[in-house]
Amino acid sequence: MKSNIQQLSYALDLSDQILSAIADESLETISELDNERRLLINKYYKNNKTIDEKLTRELKLKNDLIVSQLVEMQQNTRSQQIKLNQSKKVSKAYLDNA
Repeated sequence: MKSNIQQLSYALDLSDQILSAIADESLETISELDNERRLLINKYYKNNKTIDEKLTRELKLKNDLIVSQLVEMQQNTRSQQIKLNQSKKVSKAYLDNA
């Protein structure tokens, strides 16, 4: 059984894996890793009276990076959807006038 510090360190490793999955746009992997990571983090903070400040700061920085990259991915997806919808409208207008 892993110690609490090892569990939090593993949560940091999972954060790195999530960042890689975001780069690959692998939504299923992101979800699976995030669920596992969230369970470890919740368990760590629920079961510990003393908190490792260094690991907590690292985890917060990783989490902020994950959130910002997910927001960027979401914005890119919206932009692609808008472009696709515009392309469909242009194609439909062209075919209707042909």
